Order: sequence, then C-alpha cells, then structure tokens
Amino acid sequence: MMRTHARETMAGCGLLKDTIKYKGFQIAPADLEAVLVQHPEIVDVAVTSAEDEEAGEIPVAFVVRRSGSRLTCVQVMEYVAKQCSPPVLTRCADGNAYSLT
Repeated sequence: MMRTHARETMAGCGLLKDTIKYKGFQIAPADLEAVLVQHPEIVDVAVTSAEDEEAGEIPVAFVVRRSGSRLTCVQVMEYVAKQCSPPVLTRCADGNAYSLT
C-alpha cells in the first residue's frame, strides 16, 4: 500500500496481500522483491498485483534503478524470467506484452 504525502512524494506502508494468484501459481510479492533487488542495477523495488482478464491477476513491480542506470523494463523481465519459473513479469508499464522466450 502506498501513501501520498503533501509534497507529492509516496511512501510504502505495507502489503495489501501476501500472495498473488497468477495462472494457478501462488507468488509471494516478497519473494519476487527478493529476486529483483539482487540485480546490480536495482536499488529498491515494491511488488503488488493488478487485475488481469486472462490471468486473474498479475504481479506488478515498481523498480527504482541505480543512478545513471539504463536498465529497461524488458531487461528486468528477462532477469526475472531467468530466476523464476514460470515467467511472472510479462508486461511493461506501457501495457504492451513481451515474449520472454
């Protein structure tokens, strides 16, 4: 859950759910966050879920890149795909789906 402050900054104040059901799989946001923060260009991350017509719900990751990083959304998804089975991040913020095979 995120809280917006008067200065238009946001702060995390806890998880709404501790399990995401994605295509029949149980995904813990904390587990996905633990994978993502191991990437050398990621400083911080928060994972939540969004409703999805096809999958029921999908994990959504908000990633803070290291200063000066050129890490792309697709690179983040490829990184997660190598670490997790099944690939759990398959769309970027632009809403486009990407094949990770």
